[in-house]
Amino acid sequence: MILTGGYFRFRVFVSLLKLLIMKTIELESKTDSVGILRVSYPLHKKDKKVKVIIMYDDSEPVDEEKLWLTFASQNPAFEFLNDENEDVYSFDDGELIDA
Repeated sequence: MILTGGYFRFRVFVSLLKLLIMKTIELESKTDSVGILRVSYPLHKKDKKVKVIIMYDDSEPVDEEKLWLTFASQNPAFEFLNDENEDVYSFDDGELIDA
């Protein structure tokens, strides 16, 4: 879910603050032949929560318009567009233009 407004900015601020406070270990690894990531790193911390951030090079091109439309369609800020009262125009309105 995508959040907007002050709450979203607050969450981003808190996330950035946590990054400044948390200790970070960077390591490189590879996936195996079926795509499983295996990490073998002695952390010496028992029963502790850790956060794992995975970054990879996605060589497939991104359709930015499709990505934007996907995010916009899931954003609750546009939920009002699902209301039938928002359908104020029909195909009978206006004039057809040949573009």
